[in-house]
Amino acid sequence: MKGTKSPAIIQLFGMMVLVGLGAVYYLLMPERLDGAFRLRYGLFMAVFVISFTLLPYIGKKRHYSIYVLKLVQGFFTTYLYTAVIAAGLSAILGAIDFLLGIDVSSEIYGDVWMIAAGIFGLLLFYGKVPKKDAEFNADSYPVFFRVLFVNIIMLLLTLFTVVFYIYLVQVAAWTGACLKT
Repeated sequence: MKGTKSPAIIQLFGMMVLVGLGAVYYLLMPERLDGAFRLRYGLFMAVFVISFTLLPYIGKKRHYSIYVLKLVQGFFTTYLYTAVIAAGLSAILGAIDFLLGIDVSSEIYGDVWMIAAGIFGLLLFYGKVPKKDAEFNADSYPVFFRVLFVNIIMLLLTLFTVVFYIYLVQVAAWTGACLKT
């Protein structure tokens, strides 16, 4: 019983530390946002994203990569669905503006995208995050990534390798021609 509560306490503590660091970072934000601030912000966000994947997985020892792939798959699926919804709503607003002659402010389009991403996107993504007690094994490797890696990325890498070898032969021939003269 005690072993099952320990990871939950560690997760809660880790999340509280992250929220506290985020609040401190927000309070210490400079007035002028220069390149150094952007670099620090990017690194800080990277730590948050990595922590987001690590904290729920504390206490589990196996198949972390499959868990992360499920998160990535959920993110891209959410991104696609959100983009389709926002583009559809923007097209509807554009049709209202163009066809019906009702003036639609250009700011509303940005608002539609932000609402779609901020409300629909977040809710859908949180729904796709694997459950805390979900078990992963080698067979639960997402089909989406299997198709992506085996059929698409391997083909692209093969074609890139062919282009690279053609370039290598071209450089070798050009170098040989230059050395003869």
